[in-house]
Amino acid sequence: MRNLCCSILLLVIGGLAVVQAEPPLTIAHRGGAIFAPENTIPAFLANIEQSDLIELDVYNTLDGELVVIHDTTLDRTTDGTGRVQDKTLAELKALDAGSWYAPEFAGTRIPTLEEALAAIGTDSIPLIEHKQGSAGLYVQTLQRLNRTTDVVVQSFNWSFLRSMHDHAPEIPLAALGSGELTEAKVLEIQAIGIPRVAWAHGDVQPEMVDFIHAQGMELFVWTVNGGTIEKFIDYAVDGIITDDPRLVANLTDTRPSTRTGLAQDLVSYWAMDDGLNDASSRVALDCEGRNPGSVQGYLGNPKWAGGISAMSGGALYFDGVEQFVEIPASESLDLDSNSVTISMWVRLAELPSQIAGSFAGLYDSVPDCYVLYLDRGSKEIRFKVTNRDGRATRPGIPESALQLGTWHHVVGVANGNAGPVSGQALIYLDGRLMDAHSGADGQNYRFLNDLIQTGQTAAMGRNGDQATNWFKGAVDDIAIWRRALRAAEVRQIFEAGRTGVSLMQQVMDLRLLGLETITSAGGAESLQLQFRVEHGLVQPAELRLEAADSSEGPFQPEANAVIESAGDGLYLVSREGLKTQEFLRLKAGD
Repeated sequence: MRNLCCSILLLVIGGLAVVQAEPPLTIAHRGGAIFAPENTIPAFLANIEQSDLIELDVYNTLDGELVVIHDTTLDRTTDGTGRVQDKTLAELKALDAGSWYAPEFAGTRIPTLEEALAAIGTDSIPLIEHKQGSAGLYVQTLQRLNRTTDVVVQSFNWSFLRSMHDHAPEIPLAALGSGELTEAKVLEIQAIGIPRVAWAHGDVQPEMVDFIHAQGMELFVWTVNGGTIEKFIDYAVDGIITDDPRLVANLTDTRPSTRTGLAQDLVSYWAMDDGLNDASSRVALDCEGRNPGSVQGYLGNPKWAGGISAMSGGALYFDGVEQFVEIPASESLDLDSNSVTISMWVRLAELPSQIAGSFAGLYDSVPDCYVLYLDRGSKEIRFKVTNRDGRATRPGIPESALQLGTWHHVVGVANGNAGPVSGQALIYLDGRLMDAHSGADGQNYRFLNDLIQTGQTAAMGRNGDQATNWFKGAVDDIAIWRRALRAAEVRQIFEAGRTGVSLMQQVMDLRLLGLETITSAGGAESLQLQFRVEHGLVQPAELRLEAADSSEGPFQPEANAVIESAGDGLYLVSREGLKTQEFLRLKAGD
């Protein structure tokens, strides 16, 4: 468990000391209200591992017990009615506090503060929000439970906090507030003896973050969800109170992926480099060898681009009228998963509001199993994913964030395992999260955890096998994974891509298809290849040659393959005993 005070790392760069702040604390609002019924034991348990603090709301009962619930009344989150303070603990314990959220949580009870603290244990820090009750009752309860130093108590009632501080100065406190956050309010909080401000995020400006830190105090912001999370990471606040602690943990995780890790569950990857050596090529090769695309609608040569006109290597331009790349339905693209990631570089010739039709397909289809497209009505680039139960969601990138004639990295991620009974879809632009939808659209954070719909005949540049939704612009480096990429992996692809390093160079996976037998002068069947490794990332010992009878695998390492360095990034691969036709690939890493 992290210390409540934000730690710093001291780096020495060129003789200068540089202070680098740790990521903000992740604080589960109402226990993490998106994926489980708020303020209940199931919510606490579901979010402990992702959260530094677990926030919960406390009222007192008619018979003087402290219980955990957010509202003054029981109506919204239980099957009871009336005010909490008018009920005894026994009456409250008879109520169902889970069925309103999902049938899977039927029978969940309102916890007492003692039960909540026991469930959270010491794996996270309880952030107890005072809704009702005297300071004496809170102090007495925390002292009895021996939880006076490993909790934080917050309240909008600063007089209550003053009394708490007077009774038990060892209990950590935070002053809740909203509206204009001024230096005078911060100093008033400090004068009470409270070292921590918890403020409505819409009222927090960067200069006040700096002022609070200059006073030696901490700042928590509430309640921050979706793409706004990264804004407050940038502000270097000390804690983010959120309904979605898993997303905050994802966005603050900066661990890069290894080459092997990034390549895990990579289904198809179109580098769009096919026109570099053959300007007349009408194949968009899938570098994974499963789903080559068929280039359609061009009179004469397709509009392949290279050099500075492409993001990396080559790219393909569509006219928005009749040009597209068809990607036929296949078993591999059916995924058999409840999670998917689709990543591509896009250069727009038209903003969403400027397209002729209602939609324009980047990677699109009729069933919309998992697609990226421009939406004129919403003025967004949208990622849509549809489950086999027919439920879907559509997070989007607003037009205001897009520029014409600029290469943008767009990534859609669906994670069907985001919560106990629901999934989540995210969309990123240039390495930053823009929007997050939890559960299926219109389902109040429910569903989107079923397997992804199958049978998709997709296309780049239009709506699959339908002559609609034409896209005008260029695309490059398009990839699909049978898993949800972490935010750090999305940033990794973007950061490398904008320096001209393609995904191929990042995963270091070379596949050769349909290789005919090569016979040496001595009559022995053998293979010899020469290839170049970019940026010196790989040593010969890290490489291995794998073979299979089918492009689908399984691939097995070839023990008799010899891989040698020829200097200057060049490597030679040789192997004896080729079959008449087999599928070979060169892999790097474990």
